[in-house]
Amino acid sequence: MFTGDPRIYHAGEGNRVLLPVPGEHSLLLLDERPHMEQRKLLLPPFHGERMQRYGELMAEIAAQEIESWPSGEPYRLSPRMQAITLEIILRTVFGLDQGERLERLRVEVRRLLDMLTRPHMLLLPIVMGPERLSRWGPFQRLRLQVDKLI
Repeated sequence: MFTGDPRIYHAGEGNRVLLPVPGEHSLLLLDERPHMEQRKLLLPPFHGERMQRYGELMAEIAAQEIESWPSGEPYRLSPRMQAITLEIILRTVFGLDQGERLERLRVEVRRLLDMLTRPHMLLLPIVMGPERLSRWGPFQRLRLQVDKLI
């Protein structure tokens, strides 16, 4: 699939359900020429020395999180793995290290993702569809808060 003809395999179409979160111009939602154009713009930060620093930061974030886990008892990993992923994104993609903005963004992004991933909310994207969900007031307000912080 990864080496298949991009004129046939349209990941952007398959990812359309994600539209409300990253927006219509996200690399995840583009195919063919628009995808390649945007991908080329994003490539420079993902090479060489910078990737080495990202790897070190990712390992540090994961180690700090794992240190807080209880030992010798059952523990729900899914929320903690999501927390690691979010922290890595906030610190590497957005370049935030500490401070009020990082704290607020962490809370607001989590609220936005919770709106779409909690079991009782999973019907919203299915029933409304990604385009209508993008225009839904409560979702728009949360996304606007995140956008302002970014």
